[in-house]
Amino acid sequence: MGGINPGSGYTYDKSLNGVSLDILPAGKSFLHPFKVTARKEGSDIKVRVRAGTVNNLVPKIGSDYLDAETAPTLTLSGNATHRIYLKASAATPPVFFPDTIVVESATSDQSNTNTYGYLQIASVVVSGGAVTAVNQFVYASQVLVRAKPGTATALWSWSSR
Repeated sequence: MGGINPGSGYTYDKSLNGVSLDILPAGKSFLHPFKVTARKEGSDIKVRVRAGTVNNLVPKIGSDYLDAETAPTLTLSGNATHRIYLKASAATPPVFFPDTIVVESATSDQSNTNTYGYLQIASVVVSGGAVTAVNQFVYASQVLVRAKPGTATALWSWSSR
């Protein structure tokens, strides 16, 4: 007997914690900004991030914008919980803010610095060489403000648009 697969009008997610079936109203779909999808392609785990904006800028993966005709991908290595981040940078001295916005992955928490600010948008759990869960944390484009009070570490404030 075959399993349930994603189809028109519904999405299906399966993890070690259970099953989620989201049925959309007829004729409607919800493809929110920064939606993270992950799947095995050959021996690699590939992650795609739907285009969104930070201060009206489209982030990149590598040298490609998220809204490129061929969607760029991150390749994950190893069995772990991979955190998917938006990473903003501030030029010194500030000329244009943010200087760059990229999507990166890490297996540990990332901390803001004077130069870089991070927002975790999702996590991808890889176990036994397969994706076992994708946990989405951000569902909207973002507005980013950076404040640098004197000698203290810069404060990065992300908010949904």
